[in-house]
Amino acid sequence: MNLNFLTTQKLLEAVPALPDQRVYISLMAVFGVLIVGSILLFFFSKPAIMVLQKGKVYSLSIGILGLIHVFARYEFLPWLSARWFLLVVLLALTIWLVYSLTMIVLEWPKQKKVINIEEKYRQYLPKSRR
Repeated sequence: MNLNFLTTQKLLEAVPALPDQRVYISLMAVFGVLIVGSILLFFFSKPAIMVLQKGKVYSLSIGILGLIHVFARYEFLPWLSARWFLLVVLLALTIWLVYSLTMIVLEWPKQKKVINIEEKYRQYLPKSRR
């Protein structure tokens, strides 16, 4: 397997060579899903679920940074289309995914218990007369 693209010379090229068109489409799809997912999360999530609320901003910013990279790569803009920029964006995406998954695994059960206790408590409160 040839790993020429991981050399420092390839990573620091200001304007890398033109990749296949499928690369643009797949990167746009990944970053577009992040943006659409964060917008849907913004409009359709319950405010009580704070674990998912934290991920909106990260997902939106990583998606926008990724789309900026794809646009810069398509237009051959120097330094914004460099491979290291995509590497930084993908590294941020990986860190965000690991953080989100650990928060969901560790924090979600605690929040779910608190929500269930509040619902049981509210069930015995008198209803409003509106």
